[in-house]
Amino acid sequence: MADELEPASAGNDQDDQGFWHSLEARQQKHLRILGFLVLISILVLLFILQNSDPVELNFIVFSFQTSLIWLIVLTYIAGALSGHLVTRLLRRRFFPPRERS
Repeated sequence: MADELEPASAGNDQDDQGFWHSLEARQQKHLRILGFLVLISILVLLFILQNSDPVELNFIVFSFQTSLIWLIVLTYIAGALSGHLVTRLLRRRFFPPRERS
């Protein structure tokens, strides 16, 4: 009667180690990456929600109103693009491509 009350996996050491230890190293790495991406997604969503206030942008001859998050995103894209272009320009100027022999 006592044998009936024991769980079926009582003698199985692999089940005792838990779910995480039963996964292969590659699967553990994928789960860590997935958890990190979920965390980043939540933080980005919170950032968007906290920066949705409308702002007015005045530029030399015109002005317009947009939400703050769009202004941040456009500034980020403009900075990344200009950084990439300057890097390419400097690389071409100071490190010209070598001729293949």
